[in-house]
Amino acid sequence: MKVSSKIAVFTVLLLGVLLFPLSLSKSSNSNQVVLSKSNLVVLSGEVEGELSGRVISEAKTLDRLRLTNGKPIYIFMNTPGGSIQTGLEMIEALKGLNRPVSTITLFSASMGFQIVQNLGERLILKNGVLMSHRAAGGFEGYFGGQRPSQIDNRYNLWLSRLTELDQQVVDRTAGKQTLASYQKAYSDELWLTGAQSIEGGYADRIVTVKCDSSLDGVTTHSLEFFGLKISYDLDNCPINTSPMHIKVAAPEEKQPLTRDRVKEAEAKFLESYINKHRSIVPMYW
Repeated sequence: MKVSSKIAVFTVLLLGVLLFPLSLSKSSNSNQVVLSKSNLVVLSGEVEGELSGRVISEAKTLDRLRLTNGKPIYIFMNTPGGSIQTGLEMIEALKGLNRPVSTITLFSASMGFQIVQNLGERLILKNGVLMSHRAAGGFEGYFGGQRPSQIDNRYNLWLSRLTELDQQVVDRTAGKQTLASYQKAYSDELWLTGAQSIEGGYADRIVTVKCDSSLDGVTTHSLEFFGLKISYDLDNCPINTSPMHIKVAAPEEKQPLTRDRVKEAEAKFLESYINKHRSIVPMYW
């Protein structure tokens, strides 16, 4: 073999050895999503008017950013559900943005499940949870006489909406579910892990989440809790959902709290906070 040929072969082999680890690294990170201030909106809590307004407003702000090259906005989902009407309005607003909108599920229950199925790529954490169930609600109106009555028409409107939502879910499964199989599955509540969500067609990809340096630090929140002033910090990286640095204080006109009273208030606040984010809120109208 000529010297030049040997050099060429050696060069190819050397490049292969050098590039092989890079290809593995690229493959292993293909399901990692890097979150930043330029692509993240957090949907944490019950789907209701105030939260919906904030999510839509923040998404619109991100949509106006330049130099994003069509990269998606990620809605980080940590919600027990809530209002059907509010959720539908949020879906319509987010669909109207120029940037694609994908969801990342930590916990998407009830109306949160429907939001996931109606937006872009459905990403879920390995230990994330998707949950679907029947809707709940009541009607007031006139009945009697010729049908359909006023109350019949109101019921039929919401029944049609729910059927449309069910069909959307089935369509997103790409043939893995039928309307009958999906409705049977959620009749007594459908709970899914990340792997089960992929297998059933209810999610597209399992991902890991990394936050870049723009999400370093915390945001401080404050509220009143049974007459006490509570302040706490939340990590700007949404994968950490637990309140930190909780501080409890009595109103200014009252005596300072004892250490035992502070500990009791902290424990009750944490319990209430967790229940608020994990106790399922039925889809209601």
